[in-house]
Amino acid sequence: MKKYYEAIIILNRNINFKIENKIKKTFEKLNFIIIKTTILESKDLQYNIKGYNVAYYIRILFKTDYACNILKFKNNINIDKYLIRYLIIKSENKFINKNKIDFLDKNYMNKYIDEFGKIKSFKLNKLKKKDQKKISKYIKISRFLSIISY
Repeated sequence: MKKYYEAIIILNRNINFKIENKIKKTFEKLNFIIIKTTILESKDLQYNIKGYNVAYYIRILFKTDYACNILKFKNNINIDKYLIRYLIIKSENKFINKNKIDFLDKNYMNKYIDEFGKIKSFKLNKLKKKDQKKISKYIKISRFLSIISY
């Protein structure tokens, strides 16, 4: 059974044809089937990662039969000098739906944290506990990806 995943790759320079091909070859080598690739504009990082203040984000939605190959991703990606950070998360749906939380949108994520950077309670957010857990998870992902500060 194929499972769906989402990869967020942060690069220190704008993506070009050469880097894009290296990423695609890595995905093909690991038997990942790319469904959708979104190249986002450059964003200012909320904190320095490896000395960089600006980064370029790539979002890749893919599916695979072999979940064990996700562990091999780091060893097989051949763009180490451009790679700042990456994250692969299991996608809930096979396609991104309208209700999906966009954790790469800084303004959207800031609605759920206070001025000190703490996650607001579910009562203040007016959410169910189940939805609050999802929001908390995606806030933590946003912090790891330097979209919002700690």
